[in-house]
Amino acid sequence: MECQVKKAFIENYLTSMSVSLMGAVMPNAANHLDLDPRYRDVYGRPLMRMTTTSSRTN
Repeated sequence: MECQVKKAFIENYLTSMSVSLMGAVMPNAANHLDLDPRYRDVYGRPLMRMTTTSSRTN
């Protein structure tokens, strides 16, 4: 198993990436997370949807 993982890592080293993001938003009653009824992942589970609104404090 370990050998297969190392081989896969070597073969895919230049084709994978990591994305990171950090931000801050002031609390607002209109900003919320919920499950999207339209979109699902490969396992059939609903994806998370983020709803935000702009305000003077953002």
